Amino acid sequence: MTVASRNNKHVYVGNGVNRIWPYTFVLPNAAYLNVYLKTGDASAVLLSPGDYFINEAAMTVTYPLGTLPALGADKKIILLREVPYTQEIDLINQGDFYAETIEGGFDHNTMLAQQLAERADRALEVPLGDPRDPAVFIEDFFIAVAAAETSAQNAAASETAAETAQAGAETARTGAETARARAERAEGAAAL
Repeated sequence: MTVASRNNKHVYVGNGVNRIWPYTFVLPNAAYLNVYLKTGDASAVLLSPGDYFINEAAMTVTYPLGTLPALGADKKIILLREVPYTQEIDLINQGDFYAETIEGGFDHNTMLAQQLAERADRALEVPLGDPRDPAVFIEDFFIAVAAAETSAQNAAASETAAETAQAGAETARTGAETARARAERAEGAAAL
């Protein structure tokens, strides 16, 4: 076997119809395929293997099973190959040396590297040479994100208040113009 693709993950958005989700990565053992369900902005949840069916020959996952409704557009299904962090090859001195065994070990290590790369691609990194502790950097990042969200909400509230004030000012101006016009008419009628 060879591991010719860097891919070890597929993310699909539900469409209310599809139940069969293909994967294109090498999967030496069905137990290495984890299926996650993500709804909206919530964290992805690992599904139990009994909740889906893996067809290794067709390289597909069927979810949901049975009469459950198909995933709506607010849901994502994530197919992720996660191989164990183990080394199971045991070569014996002066023993048999099978190329397939060695290649299997290389393939396993390649899949582990892909798995780590997928995680690293989702991770925050402290800039090279930055003296900050990574844990503090990440905490500061999330504090900044929360502050930005609060600022955006405050800006939206201010914009709404400004629009309300502008509408009130225009109503007052219209009322003043109407009152002035009435006063001018009344003054003109009194002069007659």
